[in-house]
Amino acid sequence: MSENSATKSDEQEDSAGMELLEQARQLLDQKDLAGCFLLSKEHWLNNPEDLRAAEILSEVMRRNGKKELYKNLKQLSNGAGALDSNAQSLFEAGYQFIEEREPELAVMLLKRCVTLLPDQPMVRYELGFALMQLRLFSDAIEHFEHLVHSEDDFDTRLNLTVCHSLTRNIKRAKELLCELEKKAGNQEEKKEIDVRKCVIKRLEKFDHSHKLVFRDWVYSLYGSVLLSESAPKDLEGKPRPSAVDYNSVATTLLLLRGVLAEMGIEYDVI
Repeated sequence: MSENSATKSDEQEDSAGMELLEQARQLLDQKDLAGCFLLSKEHWLNNPEDLRAAEILSEVMRRNGKKELYKNLKQLSNGAGALDSNAQSLFEAGYQFIEEREPELAVMLLKRCVTLLPDQPMVRYELGFALMQLRLFSDAIEHFEHLVHSEDDFDTRLNLTVCHSLTRNIKRAKELLCELEKKAGNQEEKKEIDVRKCVIKRLEKFDHSHKLVFRDWVYSLYGSVLLSESAPKDLEGKPRPSAVDYNSVATTLLLLRGVLAEMGIEYDVI
């Protein structure tokens, strides 16, 4: 590619970015905070150096009453170099984005923070956790493995065990689980270890060369058997309504129970 065409390409990208941000500002003026957030988020993830997106997001957070996130994003958007030097605001904003269920933005900011503070355990832990939320388990392993050699606590080793299980590194998962048993200090932690043991046992039933499909993962993680992966269809391939299948409903509830249990959510079912 010639220098001239590269320049044109850069100009086109910047023009598209300006258009997206302008749309975001218009939505902000119209008080469509959700739409503004989505556009600004998309632009910032694709253009991590563009502080204009951070500035718009900070205003969205201010109007949503997220004072701490507003403050930290505002600090990051104030002046060139803030993204490469303000470790505290990077961490705080990243952590708060995890709380807001926005792991993509959290990972983007926490990666920068790790570069500034590579030996800070809390930064490594939160980055690993955000990567787990994105199902980037191999990437999360790097940070949790780093931690077990310095800050070896129960939660770190548990998350590392989960990551190795989900990447099917059963040998390493078992090693970690053995050490984890020594650290279990209460019934809740012991129960968690029992759950991990069951998951590993079920994973061991599969040949390692076999690529697991959705049904296999449902069985491995929750011990449930998935009878149907899709809604019934008519002869033309279009979904059609069907009578209530109570077995299917029960299976779905079991899956939901496992999902919520993995998230640490307690609930009652009648």
